[in-house]
Amino acid sequence: MEGEEKQKQEVLSMQKSGEAFVHEAKEEGSEEKERKSYGRKGKSPFLLFFVLLPFLLSGIFLYGVYRYGKNVIAERNRHNGETVVAEQDEKLGEQKEDKISNSINKLKTKGELKLLFLGNDYLKSENDFFTTVQGALEEKYGGKVEWNIPELPGNATALSGYLKLQEEELSGDVIFLSFSDYDNPYTFPYYYELLLRDCQRKFPRAEILCLIGDRAFAEDKHTKDNAFVVKNLAEYYGMEVMNLAELMAKKQTDPKAFLTEREAYSGFVQRFYPNAFIEAIEKPGMEGQEDVAKSEENTQDSLKTPLNSLLEQEPYCIKISKEEFQEIGDTGLLLPREKMEALGMLGKNGILAQSLSLVPGANQGNCLVDGILTASYSMEGSSYLGIYTKETLPKGQILLLFASKEERENFHELYMLSGIPLERGLENGTALPIPEMPVEETAAAEATSEVVAESPAASQLPSSENARAAKTEEKPAVKQEEKKTETQKQEESSSEEYIISDQGPGDVR
Repeated sequence: MEGEEKQKQEVLSMQKSGEAFVHEAKEEGSEEKERKSYGRKGKSPFLLFFVLLPFLLSGIFLYGVYRYGKNVIAERNRHNGETVVAEQDEKLGEQKEDKISNSINKLKTKGELKLLFLGNDYLKSENDFFTTVQGALEEKYGGKVEWNIPELPGNATALSGYLKLQEEELSGDVIFLSFSDYDNPYTFPYYYELLLRDCQRKFPRAEILCLIGDRAFAEDKHTKDNAFVVKNLAEYYGMEVMNLAELMAKKQTDPKAFLTEREAYSGFVQRFYPNAFIEAIEKPGMEGQEDVAKSEENTQDSLKTPLNSLLEQEPYCIKISKEEFQEIGDTGLLLPREKMEALGMLGKNGILAQSLSLVPGANQGNCLVDGILTASYSMEGSSYLGIYTKETLPKGQILLLFASKEERENFHELYMLSGIPLERGLENGTALPIPEMPVEETAAAEATSEVVAESPAASQLPSSENARAAKTEEKPAVKQEEKKTETQKQEESSSEEYIISDQGPGDVR
């Protein structure tokens, strides 16, 4: 019993001590909470401000430094950019001045620019077209612009332009070549390259522009057939191409029909083509050679290596003015052997060409070389003679016959050119009566005909017989026809491989 009471007392004492411990723990926890609460309430907001202030000031300072540096860098870049742009503009300006020095720069500095238009009737019928181009250039660059448009027949060919350069002293800072409309596609490559090379010789500092007209859409012209030749030759010789056919194709849906609308076409030309001409004048200078010396050196190299092998041997052109001929009657012109020798014609193979624009109406003519009928033509006045004979070797005399005195008076020059196999000359006319020859010329012709005759059949009719036959009306024509027939028989076998097509009335080479 006593043991159980002791255990109960120990349990009670333990409970009392536990409660006391819990009470003490609670009191200590409350005191701790009070101390912590008092500590939080005791910290001042100013203390926190002063603690954070250094960090705030540092952030403001760094931000200010960043903004300042950014502004400095931006200002420097802007300044440098303006300087670079200014330098580039200055360089571009200097380069532009250098590249257009042969044309526009000359107009701006010297106050003058000469434009040479060498071509057929293309654009010449458009009223005020050339003055529009002239006025626009003068208004844009100042100075004086002058057109030089040599008189050429409406159906002029590349050969016509070449002969014109031999006939007159022409000049120009920019040269427009407008051919190919009336040129025979078979012989055009030769004559056009001959013209380009001659232009480079005569105008080494000029800018040459090769024109492809909108007549490429016309069925009655050869422009389309010859356009590829113009483009290739121009690129080979470093010249610019003005392709007005391409311009019209971009602006018109049916260019072929548009060409027949006269008023609308004229308005189109006045609206678009002057700007095309001005851009073409500017473009060669902007894309031109680095310097004139280099340009001339390249030109000489190109002249030594023509695309057409026939031009590898330097071609020749002998001008025979009307004053060199002797008048025979009212319709004949005679070039004697002495004149031929003085001109350097003897011993040369070549073709004869006339720089002749025919008189209105019907025109007829003959050419006799050493008494042999070599060429004859019958053409209307709107035609241009150009090539007259095929390749020949004159050794004694050349006799030109005309149907009337008026036609003879219209004659100015005869040219002897390097021959090409494709030329057959003119054979669409009839034989004309030969005027009575002077006695001394008749004797000289008789002696020459015996030496230069290639076969007995080709020399059956010496000049003395021609003189006696002039007393009748029919015999000269009959004998000339006989000689023509015999000569043709001899030459057909050797020249047949070069024949392209017979030349009919009005066919111009």
